[in-house]
Formats: sequence, structure tokens, C-alpha cells
Amino acid sequence: MIRGANPFRIIVDTNLKIPLTANVLADHNVNKTIIVTTKTAREEKVAAISKLGARVLKISQDCRGWVNLKEMLFELGRLGLSSIMVEGGGKIITSLFKDRLVDRLVVAVAPKVIGQGIEAVGDLGIENLTSAFEFTDVSYRKIGVDFVFEGRPVIK
Repeated sequence: MIRGANPFRIIVDTNLKIPLTANVLADHNVNKTIIVTTKTAREEKVAAISKLGARVLKISQDCRGWVNLKEMLFELGRLGLSSIMVEGGGKIITSLFKDRLVDRLVVAVAPKVIGQGIEAVGDLGIENLTSAFEFTDVSYRKIGVDFVFEGRPVIK
């Protein structure tokens, strides 16, 4: 169940590769799904996704050719969305940090080791500790066997 004042699912898909058979386009919350893509997306695919009930938001590309995240957040704000939780991969999380668009970070750590995996945050171009992201309003809590860190990045 999706909860919250603006319970929308937002999928950032630069090249609009989402399959039309994706579960997120077929469940009862499809009308609360926004696919954010670039202005280069094929109109036929946009129309097909719209026909399924999801909304497609076309945004300019950034210098890497990806969805311009600043513009995306601005446009989502114009739609009335004021809070967004990102459960993304390392690429989008790294981009949000690089663009200074993160205002709160929550990290859960489970007492398990699986070996090499997918990195949560990629290269931020930070070469020394004095340039590292620092956090304020920090809290730590234990939920079951997991530990949860929460803090707000200090914007330098």
C-alpha cells in the first residue's frame, strides 16, 4: 500500500526503457505513477504508457545526457509533490549528491555480509576528508537487528 500526502511512485528512466508489461504499469496504483524521462523519448512509447494510466514527464537532459534532476524536482514541485523518497541505485543517488539535491539521508545496515555488491554511492570526486559530506541532526537507532543512520547533509 502506498501512503502519504502525495503517494506517487516516480520512476526516472532517461531512455524510457520501461517495459509496457512492467508490474508498476499494471497494478491498481498505475494512476499514481509518474515516469520521468528526457525530451528525446519516443512519442509512441509515451502514448502507450499514458494509455496504461501512468503519467510521463519529459525533462531536459543534463550534461551527461541523463534526466536533469534539478528540473525534475522543480516540475514535480509544480505538480504539488513536496517530499520525495529515493530508493535508487548508485547512479541516481550519486547524481543527487553531486547536484546537492539531498536534504536527508537514511541508511539501514543489516548485520550480514554478501561480498562484493552494487555500490550505493559512486565517485563523488571528493579526494580528502575536509571536502567530505558532513551531516547534522544525526540520529542512530536499532530496528530489530538492523541499525539505521539518519542525518541532514551540510551544504558547503
